[in-house]
Amino acid sequence: MIKIRQKNDLSHFLIYFYNNYKNITLLILIMNLDQEELFELLFEAAGEGIILVNKSGIILKANERVVEMFGYSKEEITNQHLNILVPKNIREKHSKHLERYFMAPKSRYMGIGLHLEAATKSELLFPVEISLNHFEAKGITYVIALITDVTERKIQEEKILKLNQELEQRVVLRTEQLTKSEQLYSTVAKNFPDGTINVFDRDYNFLFVEGKELLYNDIDAKSLTGKNFIEFLPPSQHNAAIACLKKTFDGEACSANIEMDDKFYTMDTTPLVEFNGSILKVLAIIKNITQQKQAELKIKRNLKKEQELNRMKSRFVSIASHEFRTPLSTILSSTSLISRYSKNGDDEKRDKHINRIKSSISNLTLILNDFLSIEKLETGKVEVKAEYFDLNKTINLIIEDLKGVLKNGQQILFSPAEQEHIIYLDKQLMSNAIINLLSNASKYSYEAQDIRFVVKKEEDVFSINIIDEGIGIPLSEQKHLFERFFRAKNALNIHGTGLGLNITQKYIELMNGKINIHSIENKGTDVTLLFPQIQ
Repeated sequence: MIKIRQKNDLSHFLIYFYNNYKNITLLILIMNLDQEELFELLFEAAGEGIILVNKSGIILKANERVVEMFGYSKEEITNQHLNILVPKNIREKHSKHLERYFMAPKSRYMGIGLHLEAATKSELLFPVEISLNHFEAKGITYVIALITDVTERKIQEEKILKLNQELEQRVVLRTEQLTKSEQLYSTVAKNFPDGTINVFDRDYNFLFVEGKELLYNDIDAKSLTGKNFIEFLPPSQHNAAIACLKKTFDGEACSANIEMDDKFYTMDTTPLVEFNGSILKVLAIIKNITQQKQAELKIKRNLKKEQELNRMKSRFVSIASHEFRTPLSTILSSTSLISRYSKNGDDEKRDKHINRIKSSISNLTLILNDFLSIEKLETGKVEVKAEYFDLNKTINLIIEDLKGVLKNGQQILFSPAEQEHIIYLDKQLMSNAIINLLSNASKYSYEAQDIRFVVKKEEDVFSINIIDEGIGIPLSEQKHLFERFFRAKNALNIHGTGLGLNITQKYIELMNGKINIHSIENKGTDVTLLFPQIQ
């Protein structure tokens, strides 16, 4: 309640006025006025409408701002009931509110947070806020109403409300779009074939991961979120992966190859740049390229095989041209000489050249057989056709056939395990292997040196030993024994293709056997064949 009765009250009012209006010039002017003039000046200069009302609701006084707001002159409004400023439809209700207020008057605000309207002289309505206060003078209660036209503020509030509504709609729409985009992205990522789409933070933790590779490996994407990507890699792959990710966090896209669990992957990374230019996340596309890698390796193996075949063909041309030339020359010269020995006394000389021709033809046959065998083995045309046969009988036939190609004085001494030895193997492959080994024993032995052929039979296996006392094989070269075209340095002057042992080893392995060679240079060679005993 306002009561200005003493100078102290005026001082307090002036301080209040200065603190709120900050106008020193106006304050000096006011201080030169008497109290009545001061109040009149302030009353008229106020920015809000001020109305003085008695207990009956009659307007006793109104300032110029009220005139501007409501369109009444001071004369028209003075001594009129306050209801002339209130919309017609609420005047009755307003009168009751006024009566209740005077029963217990107190300072209060009206309209804040509410839609409170006032009516002009022309019945136009506009939004207002009203502050009420009361005071007593000579025992009479009066009410002062400060009326503020908030039309502009309401317009701005409505604009703000409209903007907020539009913004909310845009947010809702954008949220829906983002939700749909996220769903679409998640669907795309989940169906990413043969790999995963990943987002990592700066600690290389999974922020997002999806892809069919997870499905193939029965991994739940949610179980990976927050876990460290590097920890899932073999230690041998850590450096390459970390180097690539560090490079990407520095702003540069990167690619790396990763090998894990006998599978091959490519990792292509790109930085995810924030609005402020910082890089807090990295997008990594990890693709399973195992099939491509295997196809690539297969192509490389085939290429290597093709290169090996080409080298073999080149070696074949070189060896064949050399190996064929010698026996062919022998055959040609011996054939020419035979024609000169037509007399009875020349039988021995003629037989000598005939034997030379036979030996040369045999050598040519062996060379051709070696190359044909290699070709069949390389193309997978050699099939094992096991049958029961008498090993001793087969060996005796082979020995008989080889007598014509043995060197002078050489013999094959056969020691069978028993009178009849029935085995279940490929008879042709076994015969070819034995012929190759016996031919080598004869070829690399001197004249009149015997070759021992021993068969031993045990409970689980039987063995064949072919033992000669020939030139042997240097110890330093024995690691190359089964390599294609290998010729020991002490055998270079002896005709041969270097294919015999390579072919024999393959024959033996096709029949689930093993071949071992023990050799001492200048003392001889012992070749052992081991086969499982089939009952």
